[in-house]
Amino acid sequence: MKKIYFIFFTFLILSNKVNAIETIAKQAILYDMDTKSIIFKKNSDQLVSPSSMSKIMTIYYAFKKINEGELSLDDEFTVSRKAWKKGWVKNVRKSK
Repeated sequence: MKKIYFIFFTFLILSNKVNAIETIAKQAILYDMDTKSIIFKKNSDQLVSPSSMSKIMTIYYAFKKINEGELSLDDEFTVSRKAWKKGWVKNVRKSK
């Protein structure tokens, strides 16, 4: 067992690389739920528009509700005229 520790620590000492998180993201935060601590953050104090995160959370919530049986993949929803005009939504009926 002592040999394993020796090899491990020798590797750590001789290693020239720093084990850091690198990302091209403008902002990021990595949170450990077990220890309730932030492991990594990058520009976490800057305010940004949450468009991508809101899309991800909408999809997450929709699939959660499908899994719970409250929604179905066959359900239909009304889309506002304003949203329909933006062109994001295809193959839906316009609301009045």
